[in-house]
Amino acid sequence: MVSYGGSHALGQEMGQKQEIEKLTHGVNTMLTLYLEVHNGMFAQPWWRSIPIPGLFKSIPFDKYEIQISKVEQWLREMEGACDPRTR
Repeated sequence: MVSYGGSHALGQEMGQKQEIEKLTHGVNTMLTLYLEVHNGMFAQPWWRSIPIPGLFKSIPFDKYEIQISKVEQWLREMEGACDPRTR
């Protein structure tokens, strides 16, 4: 019986599909975190940036710093997963 490697090719295709799905979910998570930070810091009405008692609500920079750190970590992980030199 002659084997042409069909099952091996199918296995590689399934592995690539799983890798693509993992990267897609990672990108979605990363973008969600980034948009939360962006919207929290930059999508504020002008009056929220003026410290008038009763109108001013401070921006929680410490919370956003943690989220940006998570985004950076996701980017590094995805960069490593996509770099053919690391395989």
